[in-house]
Amino acid sequence: DDIGENELLNPEYQSTDSQGQPINVTASRALQNQENPNLVKLENPIADIKMKDGAIVNIQAKGGTYEQENEKLFLNQKILR
Repeated sequence: DDIGENELLNPEYQSTDSQGQPINVTASRALQNQENPNLVKLENPIADIKMKDGAIVNIQAKGGTYEQENEKLFLNQKILR
């Protein structure tokens, strides 16, 4: 039903934030628009950020968008934790 989009099941993206802390983002499904492949819509994204002191911050939402080129995650639906 999402014509013109590539679908990935259980995708995982890894990056670092501006302070060099590792970030791991997973989702139940990702949809990449063929007209703008830089933007990926995420369903049920979970972001784990490992802080410099070793603590792990976990953020989960119903939906979001990942900008691959800039490695930015936008949570645009209800944030669960």
